[in-house]
Amino acid sequence: MHMGSSMNKHESKYFNTALLMNEALIRSLDKKDYEYITVKEICDIAGVNRSTFYLHYETMEDLLLETIENMFNDLKIDIQAILLRKK
Repeated sequence: MHMGSSMNKHESKYFNTALLMNEALIRSLDKKDYEYITVKEICDIAGVNRSTFYLHYETMEDLLLETIENMFNDLKIDIQAILLRKK
């Protein structure tokens, strides 16, 4: 995930916490199907409190959608970089 330089300290911390939860979901998906992953499990892996999870997301589906969107955006950036190198 790529971070812009215009973030203040609070936004940066919020962003980094979200990134930890995105990564926790990806790690969990390596071990089991999505339907069996819990909020508690995400929080334990990410090292955040359950209340922090709910500051960021209303549901696990919200986390899943954000994670997919971030992965897609990162892939898009990587593809653009590869295409630029070929010019």
